[in-house]
Amino acid sequence: MHFQLQSKSSDNAGAARGRTRRGATAIASTLLLALGACQDGSTPTQAEAPGELIDQKQPVYAVADPTRAAGYIQICKVRGDGINANESFQFALSGTNVAALTTTVLAGGCSDAIATNVGNVTVTETQQSGVFVDQITFVGPGAGASSFNLGSRVATVNVVESASPNNPSRVTIVNFRNRRGEGFVKVCKIGVADGTATTLGQTFSFVFGGAARVGGGIAESGFPLIAAAGTEASSNCDIIGGSQTPTLYAAGSVVTVTEGESATSTLDAITYSGEGSVSRSGRIASVTIGSGENIVRFRNIPVRYPLEICKVGVGIPAGTNFSFSAGGATYTAASGTVTAPGCVVDGSYPAGTVVTVTENAFPTIPGLSIALTGVAPGGPASVGGTNLVARTTQVTIGATTATSGANRVIFTNTGTATQVPATLQVCKTGVGGIITGSPFTFSVTFANTAAQTVTALANGACATIPGRFQGDVATVVENAVANTSLTGIVISPPATGTVNPGTRTAVVTLAAGTNTVTFTNVATAIVELCKIAGNAGAVGQSFSFTSNIITGSVTRTATAAGNCAQLGGPVAVGSTVTVTEASRLGYIVFGNVYTMTRTIVAGTNTITFRNFAALRLCTFTQGYYKNHGPNANGNQSDILTPLLLFGQLTGSPYVTATGTPRLIVRNQSGGVDLLTPAQIEDNLRTPPKGNQFLAFQHQLIAAQLNVLAIGVSATPQSVLNAIASGTNTDLLASFNEGRVGPGHCDD
Repeated sequence: MHFQLQSKSSDNAGAARGRTRRGATAIASTLLLALGACQDGSTPTQAEAPGELIDQKQPVYAVADPTRAAGYIQICKVRGDGINANESFQFALSGTNVAALTTTVLAGGCSDAIATNVGNVTVTETQQSGVFVDQITFVGPGAGASSFNLGSRVATVNVVESASPNNPSRVTIVNFRNRRGEGFVKVCKIGVADGTATTLGQTFSFVFGGAARVGGGIAESGFPLIAAAGTEASSNCDIIGGSQTPTLYAAGSVVTVTEGESATSTLDAITYSGEGSVSRSGRIASVTIGSGENIVRFRNIPVRYPLEICKVGVGIPAGTNFSFSAGGATYTAASGTVTAPGCVVDGSYPAGTVVTVTENAFPTIPGLSIALTGVAPGGPASVGGTNLVARTTQVTIGATTATSGANRVIFTNTGTATQVPATLQVCKTGVGGIITGSPFTFSVTFANTAAQTVTALANGACATIPGRFQGDVATVVENAVANTSLTGIVISPPATGTVNPGTRTAVVTLAAGTNTVTFTNVATAIVELCKIAGNAGAVGQSFSFTSNIITGSVTRTATAAGNCAQLGGPVAVGSTVTVTEASRLGYIVFGNVYTMTRTIVAGTNTITFRNFAALRLCTFTQGYYKNHGPNANGNQSDILTPLLLFGQLTGSPYVTATGTPRLIVRNQSGGVDLLTPAQIEDNLRTPPKGNQFLAFQHQLIAAQLNVLAIGVSATPQSVLNAIASGTNTDLLASFNEGRVGPGHCDD
């Protein structure tokens, strides 16, 4: 039995096809129908015969995009071995064609019809202890383009277009069958990235064996396993027998899984999850089977090799201690000879790892000047990027053998009698958004020597130039860095000199010891202003903006993709920028937010306004709205449903932001009611009969619906205040009837 351990995914999902836009009202108002029996031949407890109504319910509305075509699916739960009638199972729907939804289905029954956009919808059954999926089938027009993965409990259902669930031939049914009391084995491979070495992507051989419930014993057999991830969450797994036909083992039986040897990696750990257990012996995992899924994970790490840092001294007393930094630690090596260098071991690394080794400040020996004069490799190691002045090199670790010797890096220092030694440090301080560790480069020139380039890290390590002498004069120039400006240069004692921030230059005369010159920079940034057209009516329209970082105003023409351009010049990181869009009659800004404030960070700071063309520039009365809902009499159209959808699209604070759009309306207790179009219609049709709050609420609902359609730019501020405070019935009635505001619509 051979199979690859890698995640399964459907490659036959049907491509989404273009659809004619459907009205959201038609979907929301259609009655739910039963969609047929489950695939094991039993009749679902929640379903009647095909084509019959079920309790006059409406379908579950989970369309991701109301502007695109929709259809229906139904989830049915088939009882397998050990599953009781009416056990509850949960399913999660996800994907770009459905609003995230969780639903419960009873064993032997089916869910309500669920409305989604046309195309693929992922249905995942929630894992239950001791229970696993052993069959997934499809019925209906999308069955041929649907797919599944039993091991992951996932079905990819193809939804076809349908105006309502009244036509069972246009509804796709997915049947999940479960069983308990037996188990299957999922083997997972976890790789680890360690420096430049990695076990990710390596191939590992496994053998397994055990007595299956059906078909007797399984002969031990190897199969290739690809380690494709470094964490448990993204490990590469496969199921013995295959994800669609897993091999079932009796609970309590033992299955062994053995990982083959690897010359470049070490088995670090074997872990298990499930209702059984695992024991480890070397590379062998013995899995005691529990009911359902038994997951055994093998984790490998690269083989590591030690590095020796060695010191050779020329003209330096033997045994003089030198300090080194490598791998985040500090080491001391005593000076030795070419044939007998003093060495210290710096940890261990995978082959191919590049280790930066730095010789720290030289020891002080009176009358002797010490310089680093050479760096060489030893054994299978190699070195590169050596900088004798900075006393640093990069060592590439090699794989050692019985004859190669250890990985070594050998530093040779030479001591000569010289003048009084001095060291120059170039340091960088960053403020106002300069990121700690950001590199800044400097040109350093001593008299009669070529200029050298050094790097100092902001708020971190200084660039150190040793091997200089008292009286040396250094000219230090900071190279320009985009989005920063130099604010000051300080020369610290014992050094002396002059500074010129305008040319980013310091002239430093060195004294004995360490001489420091510090450059301070502040970060600058830019602000980008973008205008996006939320609907076709806003495309090509120009909008005006003011800001505290510009004089006067600027305009942006709305485009579907977004029209972006820099606003003003560079601004300091940490400063506050405010941008205000001038309201324009007939257009609505997303969320009714006309002023945006940002605290500036380094780089580009984008401020985006999205506008929509208003639906109209006139108002309707509450009497009009109560006759134009989803349950309107006669042939009057439903304007409530598309109006709430428009409010959700434009981010109106009067409409719920996610899920089925509902109007947020103040209630008599001081809280809010969330009303669907049908509930709005029912509310408006309820006579007040002397209830002053209900009379006010009727005007409030109509006023909020009018603001959704015309936008706040066309609404008097007094009306907006009355809506917010929940007062002034007369003012709201005047607004709805056209005596205040843009005027009443011609019915």
